[in-house]
Amino acid sequence: MFETMRILALTITAFAPLSLGNATCSMEITGPRADPHVGEHISVELILRNTSDHPISPRGPNSNGVDTLYRYECLDGSGSSVRRAETGILDSVGDVQMIAPGEDAKIELSITAACNLEKPGRYAVQLSRKFSYGKEDEIVRSNMLSITVLP
Repeated sequence: MFETMRILALTITAFAPLSLGNATCSMEITGPRADPHVGEHISVELILRNTSDHPISPRGPNSNGVDTLYRYECLDGSGSSVRRAETGILDSVGDVQMIAPGEDAKIELSITAACNLEKPGRYAVQLSRKFSYGKEDEIVRSNMLSITVLP
């Protein structure tokens, strides 16, 4: 009986992710090619690169057009948050397609749905995502993107 328990423990250890000490992925966002005007839809392109040794999901459930896997940090020119409140109502589920280790995915994400950019000015946007593999959560952040909204 003791030998059986020892084998079970080794089997469980073998399935644990091996990259807990390394970043699971990298995230880079690029913004609109031209400065948008007030009232226009604004999206960013996220390049999600899997740097782990296991597949990761690129998309999550949507709530009012906002991918809920990601946290959207949206600041106006004074540094105040302009993040829209989440409704908690999910209108679609995420992709079931996974990103293999070493691969990347390009994802279009709506900033207009997540951030209140209804006034002319300069805004800063950053995405982050929490990964929960093993005992500790890992927060991965994108670059900070500046968006100027014209009248």
